[in-house]
Amino acid sequence: DVKDLSPLASDNSTIKDFDVAIVYSLNPTSVAEIYIEKNRGFHAIGDGGDVYLMYNYVQQLGRNAVYSVARKYEALKMNDSRPEIEQQIRDAIIANLQEEQLNNAISIQQVFVRQILPSDGIVESANSLVQAQNELKKKRVEVETAKQEAERIAALNANAGAVEYMQAMATV
Repeated sequence: DVKDLSPLASDNSTIKDFDVAIVYSLNPTSVAEIYIEKNRGFHAIGDGGDVYLMYNYVQQLGRNAVYSVARKYEALKMNDSRPEIEQQIRDAIIANLQEEQLNNAISIQQVFVRQILPSDGIVESANSLVQAQNELKKKRVEVETAKQEAERIAALNANAGAVEYMQAMATV
């Protein structure tokens, strides 16, 4: 799990919370070599004393990938692009493993984006924009209604008996 990240989006806004889960496995023939040759800081120790080989290393690769991939997307469009983001994060991790010649030892099965929360300011701004757009649509409808009413009155005025009709309508 890679949790509580705050990457920058392409629109330079900060994501409030970005959480990812990375599913990886180790080649059984590489386990002893990894345990002996790799820095102990790359591994994690569980509550029961279990050693999770390369957990911290994969977590760091995931963190780096999230920060670089998130920069390609606008904050409010990230949730719509989850499958693409997951694939790009996975690809970035695999590329790093290949650079470190660990791609035969560590396999990245899947990457799951668990949560993407844009900052409160971005959400508030987007809501304000939607509200302003709705107000504009409302004003356009009001203008169209006024134009139609003006055309109706003009048509009635063009008719000789319109004055009597309008007086009769006013008294009803």
